[in-house]
Amino acid sequence: MSSDPVRRRPRAPEVHAATEIPEAVDTPEAVERWERAGGAWRIAEVGADAVSVELLRCDGGEVADLLRLTGERDIRWARARRAIEGGPA
Repeated sequence: MSSDPVRRRPRAPEVHAATEIPEAVDTPEAVERWERAGGAWRIAEVGADAVSVELLRCDGGEVADLLRLTGERDIRWARARRAIEGGPA
């Protein structure tokens, strides 16, 4: 019996399916709906007053739409996601 760990293909860190974030920061409803429909997404930009989220097709990852979020909770969510990923907030 081999003691080698199972090797799995790493997933691109900027493309998301369900990943846990702190409970105090809810995922925006539009992003959740996209995920439930089978799509992936990635945060394209986080600004002081808005967040841009790329909604990606489930069959190849091409950008299907760009979602602009301006709510304070949505901006906090995007910053929390970036912090989890180790990217710039």
